[in-house]
Amino acid sequence: LISANGDLLLNAASVDNRNAEISSLGSLTSTVGQFNNSEKGRLLANGALQLTSDHLNNQNGSVAGQQGVQLNLGQLTNIGTGSVYGKNSLNLAVSGALNNDQGTLRSDGTLDMRAASLSNNTGSVTSAGTASVSTSGAVVNRGGQILSDSTLTLTSASLDNSQSGRIAGNGLALTTGTFDNHQDGRLTSTGALQLNAGLVNNSDAGRIASAMALTAVVTGLNQTNDGRLYGNGDVSLDLSNGLLTNQGGLINAPGQLLLKNLSVVNNQSGEISSANGFTLA
Repeated sequence: LISANGDLLLNAASVDNRNAEISSLGSLTSTVGQFNNSEKGRLLANGALQLTSDHLNNQNGSVAGQQGVQLNLGQLTNIGTGSVYGKNSLNLAVSGALNNDQGTLRSDGTLDMRAASLSNNTGSVTSAGTASVSTSGAVVNRGGQILSDSTLTLTSASLDNSQSGRIAGNGLALTTGTFDNHQDGRLTSTGALQLNAGLVNNSDAGRIASAMALTAVVTGLNQTNDGRLYGNGDVSLDLSNGLLTNQGGLINAPGQLLLKNLSVVNNQSGEISSANGFTLA
């Protein structure tokens, strides 16, 4: 146990905090080459927490700050029951891979996450405030959740949200390449939803839905077998002259429905409908 009644400054080439605790009643600032906080390790601050490290191994460990948490890392392993929590804010800058499989990344305030890639299979990334998740590579969220009670902005090279993955916000903007949302994937917004993507697989009960307006620009859309894309306001879908496969699928808007740049459409046993006007452009 390493504990401070006030602020704590810790600098080391490496730290092994397995099944141990480093804590501060004030702020905690640490620069460590290799930080092993696995096996129920605890890194805790009652104030702000800032850690700079080449690699933080937080498998089944806990990192928490009762104010803001700032992690500047080369790599983050937060798998199993690993948890990183920032009460006011959580800022993650990871130059390499961020592995949160089965792990938890949570903020009761804002969330800002930047990484080379994010693996969040059955993991949880949540914020009560505004959230931004950005990767230069892939985001894999099979069976995981990326949720914000406020607006959510997600940018990646590709996105796999299949197998009951959940991505949701109160206003959501997604920019990605290939987007796999099949097998009960959910991309939803209680505010407006804006989607910019390459080929989108929304088949096998995938859902892309907004409680308000929905705007999508994609290079192709597959909604075979009960895939659904809909909004409770106007819906605009730009296919960029790509293929629309809506076999057994649904595209619906209670407001205006605008379909742009259609090339080939397969709507066998599918429905494309609007209660308030339908425009092909």
